[in-house]
Amino acid sequence: MTDNKSPNCSLPLPTPNITVMFQGMTKTQRVVFYSETFACAWLFLLLLYDYFYFKKMLTDHPRLQSVLFIQSTFVFYATTSLLSVISPTSSTLIDLVFTVYFSYTLKEILWVMMDYLGGDICASSHLEDTRVRLAVSPLCCLFGQCCPAVLVTRKYFYWIKFGVYQCAFLHTIFDFISAFLWSNGLYYEGYNNPRSFSFYLEIMEKMSILFAMYSLTSLFMTTYRQLAPFHIMGKFLCIQITMIISGFQRTIFGLLVFFNVFQCTNILSAQDRATVYHHYVVVPEMVLLYVVSRYFHTRDTGAVANAFSTSDTPPTKTVEDNDERTPLL
Repeated sequence: MTDNKSPNCSLPLPTPNITVMFQGMTKTQRVVFYSETFACAWLFLLLLYDYFYFKKMLTDHPRLQSVLFIQSTFVFYATTSLLSVISPTSSTLIDLVFTVYFSYTLKEILWVMMDYLGGDICASSHLEDTRVRLAVSPLCCLFGQCCPAVLVTRKYFYWIKFGVYQCAFLHTIFDFISAFLWSNGLYYEGYNNPRSFSFYLEIMEKMSILFAMYSLTSLFMTTYRQLAPFHIMGKFLCIQITMIISGFQRTIFGLLVFFNVFQCTNILSAQDRATVYHHYVVVPEMVLLYVVSRYFHTRDTGAVANAFSTSDTPPTKTVEDNDERTPLL
């Protein structure tokens, strides 16, 4: 093992704070850091511009808040990753904060899809003869013969919402517990230790977010044809890729430590160095995803009211009843 070692791999290395990290940066690392700082600043200005753009195009529309929240996800993750680069000591806490934020992003993409469908009552009435494949990724794609196909009903949409909402609720609790363990120096002790509580906490967090993505994927696969005019494929893929980056990319970088891909330096252990490189990579990834997501969200600002409307039909007014958007007769 080369993590938590000095350059001669004989003494433990503490995780450097922001002062030590900045002073220990090479010239190349400083150039990359300042470049990514500029990229984050550009994202902030673009988000500010998009705020006024979407507010003008979606004035008083319930989808406005969700679209802005989704776009802010990429800016938030890029900014927090940049902070983690310069302050490895805080990277665990910063990642926990983003995990909670992203769980609410899944809720917002769900509301965007339901808004396109006109609400669960409208969608269930138009899709009542549609059968849903339960064998979808990321959980049940290998069990196609065991998972039955069910008809679309309001109960189906209830379970879709439950699958997404549990993620927002549980991640808030899980990450509060994780932050408590981290503040007492116990979180990393069990990161790869099956005998530690934090190890199982990590597993429960991953399963929660996978179940939320399974619910969204099921809805996506069921309504893809109806939501195709709203460019749902591109929007959904941006969220899926962000989940993979936030949930699994850091784990992959961490596993590379065991294969000696990352070596300890004079200020960073191998594990800390892998984490820093992960956050270095996140910033350009989020810039690219923001631009792609923005492209698809700006394509439908003048689209029809919902997936069951036509371009010749004026938008149907809606009311909210128990958080469900229903057509006003």
